[in-house]
Amino acid sequence: MFRSTSRWLVFTLLAGALAFGATAFGQAEPKSGGVLRVAITGDPPTLDPHTSTAVIVLEVTSHIAENLYARNADGQVQPMLAASLPQVSADGLTYTIAIREGVPFQDGQILDADDVVASLDRWRRIGIGKSYLAGAEITAANPHTVVLKLTEPVGVLTSVLGWTEGAAVIYPASLVESAGDAPIDAPVGTGPYRLKEWRKGQDVTLVRFTDYVGQETEPSGDAGRKNAYLDEIRFIVVPDSATRQAGLESGEYDVNYRAAASDLELINSSSSMYSWMMKPGYNYIAVINHASPLMQNLEVRRALQAAIDVYPLALGAFGDDDVFALTSSIVPREYGAMFNDQAGAELYDIGDTALAKSILAASGYDGTPIRWLTSRDYDYQYRGTLIAVDQTSKVGFNGEIIVRDWATTVQIRSDPTKWDIFIGNFTIAPEPEMIPYLGSKYLNHYEGSAAYQDAMKRLERTTDVADRQQVWAEAQQAFYEDVGAIQLVNAFLLNAYSSKVHVQARYFLFQAWNTWKE
Repeated sequence: MFRSTSRWLVFTLLAGALAFGATAFGQAEPKSGGVLRVAITGDPPTLDPHTSTAVIVLEVTSHIAENLYARNADGQVQPMLAASLPQVSADGLTYTIAIREGVPFQDGQILDADDVVASLDRWRRIGIGKSYLAGAEITAANPHTVVLKLTEPVGVLTSVLGWTEGAAVIYPASLVESAGDAPIDAPVGTGPYRLKEWRKGQDVTLVRFTDYVGQETEPSGDAGRKNAYLDEIRFIVVPDSATRQAGLESGEYDVNYRAAASDLELINSSSSMYSWMMKPGYNYIAVINHASPLMQNLEVRRALQAAIDVYPLALGAFGDDDVFALTSSIVPREYGAMFNDQAGAELYDIGDTALAKSILAASGYDGTPIRWLTSRDYDYQYRGTLIAVDQTSKVGFNGEIIVRDWATTVQIRSDPTKWDIFIGNFTIAPEPEMIPYLGSKYLNHYEGSAAYQDAMKRLERTTDVADRQQVWAEAQQAFYEDVGAIQLVNAFLLNAYSSKVHVQARYFLFQAWNTWKE
């Protein structure tokens, strides 16, 4: 017996926090044509979301490839390439997903169930899908129906299939077969724009996919109709934030992707530009590489945690405290009250040099350099790293800063032998199981204490809302006690637009569909 379900949980987002749908900047009517020039911070390491969780990857390729599901502006999961929300068996082990008919890929092939099976199998083999579909049987019941048979319930599966970071995008089965496990750097998808050219280190150019067949519902967040008003989108690599901002002011660029927070007042005071703050934004944290022998010492991690003084670090990193919020909750308030919890708050933002020295003295730390990996391509990551190294050096740590361009930084992060700590921004999902750095299969290799593992396993099997709140509070407390990472702030990253650019509807990530220029 099957029942229809969108999920077992409906997000209760705070009013206005994600109210980006159906919002236009200015009163101009949509018009077709033109080139949108987006100055981005660095070259994408790949154009394949199956193999990377880097935000720049998904923000470029979301225009090219699509998921089975997407979220609207209220955070609710809606069909995208799926024809409807899944039918889920009473025991939660079988998902039956109907696939939309007549949807073309950019190479002329027509989407069917075999494409979905091949893509999901690849995603669970080489991407974050291994955390959700490992051991699952993925089959095509007929040309337009896919069946997922799980070995145990995964309460967030529908949600994950519509998530953006490390996205389960759907490729043609022929492309999956030819690419194998290697990154797909010439992706073919069903999205409103197709890849024209990627000149590595210079730019990525997308052009309108004239045969695009999308949803007909009203645009809302990532869901609904995607109008490809623009002829072309150019993502231009401009690592220096001052150069991006100067180019926006001169008219060389239409969008300053990741504007410096220190420019917020200037942008807002200008009639030729406007700002857009991404909320709920990201967790700006110090990710600890638990595969590093040095970082496996709990007392070393506790000393680092005690040494960090969060507010001056964040202010120095971002330059304006309007663009971040101090919070001990891993899931921010913009996602509602369910998982916005203060468990472990006593271990957040300690900033106690004497305490840190005492813990470090008892840790057995022998002065081995702690390798802090960073990139100037994201200036707030670089500046925050410099401040963290200064703060921790005052308690006796020996810090080594490794500075690379962004693509190389991403490569180094994938090698657990080459770094110890990385301060960066990580997309926050509305449910804890979907936050990559909370699990062992992410780049930080975090297994967690026995208490943490127990709580997370119980959370995965728990569907009752009140029970999930309580279990997550236990898990977050254990995460702090084990120093799984060092929570810093919830950062509202800033994009700046020319006043000639209008956006009809958006979510919390950059997107250029439903966007036009005067």
